[in-house]
Amino acid sequence: MGENKFNQMHISASADELRIDGVGIFNLRVLVKEEDGLWVAQGLEIDYAAQGTSLAEAKQNFQAGFLGTITEHLTEFGKIDQLLVPAAEDVFLEHDSLAGKGCLVYQHVSLHIEPMRKPASIIYLSERTEKSAA
Repeated sequence: MGENKFNQMHISASADELRIDGVGIFNLRVLVKEEDGLWVAQGLEIDYAAQGTSLAEAKQNFQAGFLGTITEHLTEFGKIDQLLVPAAEDVFLEHDSLAGKGCLVYQHVSLHIEPMRKPASIIYLSERTEKSAA
């Protein structure tokens, strides 16, 4: 496998009672697989997982839940540092054993505006299949 270029950023600005947070997560590898009739999507560089009854539902649940988790971290801690924990070693070993097959690469950019009860978010989320080494 070539070197993964995972990166993240968080910027914050506030004035009076308004707070705006911008979050970018780039090149997050997500291992997707079927287990016991359910599809599981598991982040590698960030230990976050979601599941669904279909591949499409697992991906949708991953995206929505990941956004919700970012929002909760911003609300609770004011930053995303506690979120930036990689998956367990066995997840990386499984990824390596599959030579990147079944692995998507996500890009996520969101804007969180408070003091709204539920922060408004603008999401840019794309995915591509991880390229395996020749």
